[in-house]
Amino acid sequence: MVGSCSPSDCMTGCHPAKRATGLGVAVVSAAVETVRVVDLPTRLVHGPGATGQLGQIISALGVSRPMVVTDPGITSAGLTAPVLRHVADPVVFDEVRPNPDVALVDAAAELYVRQGCDSLIAVGGGSVIDTAKAIGVVAVHGGSILDYEWGHE
Repeated sequence: MVGSCSPSDCMTGCHPAKRATGLGVAVVSAAVETVRVVDLPTRLVHGPGATGQLGQIISALGVSRPMVVTDPGITSAGLTAPVLRHVADPVVFDEVRPNPDVALVDAAAELYVRQGCDSLIAVGGGSVIDTAKAIGVVAVHGGSILDYEWGHE
C-alpha cells in the first residue's frame, strides 16, 4: 500500500510504478501511457499515439489548409513525416530556430496569409510552439509581432 511500506519493501516491488535499480534507489516511471489533450485555448495533444488522432481532430475542427510549423532538426529526424500523412494540403514551415526573432515570425505569418492557411499545427518543442502561436497572432491581427510586445508603442 502506498504510504505504509518500508524503503526495502519498495525495492522489492510493492509499488508497480517503482522498480529496483540494484543501487538501493527506487526509480519511478515517468512514461506517458495515454494521449492527453490540453485546451487553454490553444489545443495541445501529446502522448503515444497522438499523431494517429490528428486526422480526426482536423476534421472535427473543419480545418482545410493548415500550416505545419516545425524546425529543421525535427524534419531531418523524420518526425514531421508521420504528421503530414494525416494532413491534406498542408503548408510546411520548417525554419524555426531557437529563440525565433521578429523577422522569422513575420515572414512565416506572411506565408500563412499568402497561402490561405486556416490553422496551425506545431510539431516540436518550445520555440516551435511559441512561433506557431505568434504566427497566429500576426496572421489574424496584422502588423508585426513586435506590435504586440508589452510596452512597445
